[in-house]
Order: sequence, then structure tokens, then C-alpha cells
Amino acid sequence: MSQILVEVARNLNKALVNELRDQGHYLTGALERSINTSFRVVERSKSTELIGFALDYAQDLETGLRPKQFGRSHVNELFKYFLLRGLNQVQAMEAAILTNRKHMKEGMPTKASSRFSKTGERKNFISNAWEKSEKNIDNYVSVESDKMFEKEFTKQKSETI
Repeated sequence: MSQILVEVARNLNKALVNELRDQGHYLTGALERSINTSFRVVERSKSTELIGFALDYAQDLETGLRPKQFGRSHVNELFKYFLLRGLNQVQAMEAAILTNRKHMKEGMPTKASSRFSKTGERKNFISNAWEKSEKNIDNYVSVESDKMFEKEFTKQKSETI
């Protein structure tokens, strides 16, 4: 079962990364790397679980942030963001201050940020990726589980003869 879940994780991670990119959430690739490299399959006596991890801000991209949820370091984080986008230090600080003001009014994502998204959405990347992948994943698990049970049944059947 664990090999089945490893394949499920790979497919689900691919869907998550695609949804992030489609929503316009890409700069350094750190979030994508955290998604692709940090899942575990945990086998217990009566169950097997797939557990996924990502950088903390993935949850902010899933649910968004209300205006009151920004901390003191928000301007500094925006400043770093705009430097990575190629602005010089003065431009980056100006953009950070203006963006912070907008975030304090509207929250995040802002209404205008949808222009960076191919889907028009800037939230719910996890929910959307799961919704788009659920049928294929369910089908894959069902088919592979049937194969696994059939193989075990055949093995036990041949041992009793």
C-alpha cells in the first residue's frame, strides 16, 4: 500500500504545483520544492497514511489573509519580495509600503492581484488541486488496491493447495 500512496503523493504534488503556478504564485520555487520533497507514508498496524508538508505560507495562499492578520514584519517581507522581482532598494521599499497599505485595506490577495492568475483565482490552491485530482486519485488507488488484493489472494490460494 505504501508504494501506491507514494505514487498518489507524486501526482497530488504535481497538481498542487500546477495550481500554484496557474494562480501566479511563483518566484523562487521554494514552496514548490517544499511540497515536492516533504511527504511521508506512515505505515501502522492497521492503516497506512500519506502526510504532506509545505512551507508555512502555503496556508496563507490557501485561505488568504484578512487586513488585521499582518504582522510587523510584513513591510520587510514585501521589501524582500520586490527585491527578488528586480526592483532596486528604493523602488522595492516604495512598492512594499504601498502594497502594505493595500493589504491593510483589502487583505491578501487583493482584488487586483487576480490579473497575475491564469485561473482568475489567487486562493484555494490546495482545495482546487484536490478537486481536479480526486477522481483520478480515487480510481488509481482503487485499481492498484484491487491488484494488490488479487495478488495476495492468488498467493494464499496457491499456498493452500
